[in-house]
Amino acid sequence: MSDLAITKIGKYLLEETDVTYYEWFFHWEEWERVVIEEDTIGYHKDDFIGFLSDAKTIRNRLHLAGYNDRTLEQDFNATKSIWIDELQDDINYYVSRAERRGFDSRYTATMLADTRRTLNVFSNATFGEWKELCKFHVERKYKLSKDIIRSDLYKYFSEDVSHVISDNNLGFAGLKFPCTQRESLALILLELCEDNDPCTLDITGLVRRGWITDKGNIRKGTIVSITSTKFYDNFCSSLLELRTLSGQGYNQTIQRMIYSNVITVMEVYLSDTMKTNVVNREATKRQFVRKSEALKRDKNFSLNDIYEEMEKIDGKIIKEIDETSFHSMKVVPALFKSVLDCTFPEDKVGILKNKVDIRHDIVHRNGNDVNGTPIEITENDIVELIDLVMCVITDIDKQVVEKIIN
Repeated sequence: MSDLAITKIGKYLLEETDVTYYEWFFHWEEWERVVIEEDTIGYHKDDFIGFLSDAKTIRNRLHLAGYNDRTLEQDFNATKSIWIDELQDDINYYVSRAERRGFDSRYTATMLADTRRTLNVFSNATFGEWKELCKFHVERKYKLSKDIIRSDLYKYFSEDVSHVISDNNLGFAGLKFPCTQRESLALILLELCEDNDPCTLDITGLVRRGWITDKGNIRKGTIVSITSTKFYDNFCSSLLELRTLSGQGYNQTIQRMIYSNVITVMEVYLSDTMKTNVVNREATKRQFVRKSEALKRDKNFSLNDIYEEMEKIDGKIIKEIDETSFHSMKVVPALFKSVLDCTFPEDKVGILKNKVDIRHDIVHRNGNDVNGTPIEITENDIVELIDLVMCVITDIDKQVVEKIIN
């Protein structure tokens, strides 16, 4: 039995989440609880705690919420553009590398040729081709018309696209189909389903592990989350490694690097949390667009171009988030409040800003303050910073989880 929350469309996996879950388009009247032995909940293969609906119902709810073939293609085009931009960046890198001495010219030439070939394949592959291959990827019995599918694109579905696209841009759930929203993948999976095929959100594993409190024949008010997001788990693991590393008595250069990296770990959590919630939750995405000063200034198009602009919106959002300085205590608290309705602890923001300023001197002044005096970082300084960052992010993550579940 899995220890995760598992969402399936028919027999096809839509999403797996650790320690928390998202109700998505399931309704509470679809709550099901089948437990064979009350003393060993979740250990019997037939145990099920979660939501049970059908493909027709989920499809209708998606359509009513505005998700359809048009939004699927928009998501595809926006993500495909990101993939193409990333490949072009790689090409520029290898071109630059080839012009410099001291590098393996044969390796560089091979990588440049491979990347150009990949860019050509991705640029010319159509939405229809990619969607057909996606359905074949998840359902090998799906009848694929290979005579209309380019063999070079088919090759990428036989291998792993992650060797040419970075982990951050792989798309929803690392899928080989370019998309960033779970709704897009759901629409594709629903095309493989009959109307009465079951759609489930199974949280039995979370109950068994103790992340969700099971109180018998429960309903919404009696499920209690005691958990965190996956980004918080990664954050905690990284801080633990840094705390252990700091205690090994390294010199000042290493201690400054550890201090700086604590702030970086915080940045990664904040950036990943913002990006995931904005891209994958429609209401949050709209809020981000409303509050974005950069998007507000982007007015150079007419109503005739509105659909083309909508296709680009995810790419523009991701670009803006990626360009945000998530260590800035002048920017980030306001951003989290306006978009995610999450409040930074007021008594910690000023202290954290001072710590970030020290990190700035470490990174940009080679470890000296504005007067040129070397900054000394002790093990206790790092422990204090880790405790401070942990306190702030723990508070934020609890608010994020509450927003997801409620």
